[in-house]
Amino acid sequence: MNNVELIKNFTTEFEFEYENFILNHQNSMMYHSIKYIHFLKGLIRAKTLCIVSRNDGKIDGVLPIMYKDGKFGRVMNSLPYYGSNGSVLTSCEQTTHLILNFYDQISNYSTVASSTIITNPFEIKSIFDKTDFTHKDYRIGQFTDIEFSDNHREKLLKKFHYKTRNVIRKALKHNVNVVIDNSKLNLLYQLHKDNMESIGGMAKEIEIIDHIKQIYKENEDYKVYVAKYENKIVAGLLVFYFKETVEYYMPVINNEYRNLQALSLLIFEAMTEASVFGFKNWNWGGTWKSQKGVYSFKKKWGTIDKNYYYLTKLNNEEIYTLDEDTLLSEYSNFYVIPFKNLLKNE
Repeated sequence: MNNVELIKNFTTEFEFEYENFILNHQNSMMYHSIKYIHFLKGLIRAKTLCIVSRNDGKIDGVLPIMYKDGKFGRVMNSLPYYGSNGSVLTSCEQTTHLILNFYDQISNYSTVASSTIITNPFEIKSIFDKTDFTHKDYRIGQFTDIEFSDNHREKLLKKFHYKTRNVIRKALKHNVNVVIDNSKLNLLYQLHKDNMESIGGMAKEIEIIDHIKQIYKENEDYKVYVAKYENKIVAGLLVFYFKETVEYYMPVINNEYRNLQALSLLIFEAMTEASVFGFKNWNWGGTWKSQKGVYSFKKKWGTIDKNYYYLTKLNNEEIYTLDEDTLLSEYSNFYVIPFKNLLKNE
């Protein structure tokens, strides 16, 4: 018989039990893992909850949640921080219903201003009919199948668009050299910050580097790839590994050397090595519908689309009257509502 409960205290015993379930669930992602939860807790100083279902004493379903209290109430996400996929993982439909029904109850508390589930692109079955929400948005998830048993470089190249093959060859022609150098995390971050500033974007926090080093094991959980030209680092990439999936996490480039196409060669080398080591999926992350250039770049790497959704329930209607800067300041790193639904943007 199922017993659904809200876990507020992540004890060592619970974490072991939770992680065992996550690692054995076919659709789990890095974002569900205990390491990632600890990573976010330290980095964005959020608080953690987890709705858990047990059947005959064993976990058969989870919904990890993080929340932040602010001036306009509590905001809950599964999960926060740049669209981290969360959502419910269960062993059967009945358990999914039970967990989401419990979630609907706690998201209706008077103290909760907004709650959002970011769905899992690996989960084929929709949860739209199993939970309440007032707003729906989506991102285009893009994945490249990198599973090959032999001839990894040749088979990957064949999968790519001819323009991607050409830019890889261009970088090779210029003698760009790709190496793994995990000691370059700080340099990677500085290039990331420069890249974001050059396009008017928002860089991740500098503290992310220390938290990666504290939580994750280099070469096992992550690697830093750098591309060198004439002994100068001209591009870099941070990738994470979880089960059968590689997460394309922080690509960076030295804008002075953009024409070398070093990042494309770097991606190809990292993808090839992952394929050789038995990984099956390369997750490019989410893309907005409006980001046509970004979408096109990823599409040329032989991607398939797996859309995922932001299902938001808004309780505090005062939020409609606020502006983007207020929400970003009060609930940094959390998703509150699609900005297009704010009154000032209609």
